[in-house]
Amino acid sequence: MKRILTTLSSFGLIATIGASVVACKNDNSTLLSKKVENTDSNKEKEKAAEIKKLKQQIQVLEGEQNRAKKILGDIQKGIDTVNKLPKDKKEKLNKNLETLNREKQKVEKELETAKITKEDLEAKLKLLENNNS
Repeated sequence: MKRILTTLSSFGLIATIGASVVACKNDNSTLLSKKVENTDSNKEKEKAAEIKKLKQQIQVLEGEQNRAKKILGDIQKGIDTVNKLPKDKKEKLNKNLETLNREKQKVEKELETAKITKEDLEAKLKLLENNNS
């Protein structure tokens, strides 16, 4: 009789534990699958936002590069105009000419920095788009 009771109680205990494990497993797997879906969709949204941000930054840099090129053109026109003047007028504008040359160097450095930054952003964008595909 003791053996039967022991066997029945062990079956009851196993059945209770098994039922609670199955119940917990179903809840956890459902929650886990929702979290995985959310994580995947969040990652895709983050990638899309990053791609959009990079494209906007590249667009802004292109605008700044065009503006810098225009400024360089204007500076060069000013330098050429001063260089074409007679010596007496040129001497009066010498200080302005030095300022134009300094500004020209600054703009050229900024233009080079913008070019390098744009290339880096384009490389990041290409990498993100390739990973997204």
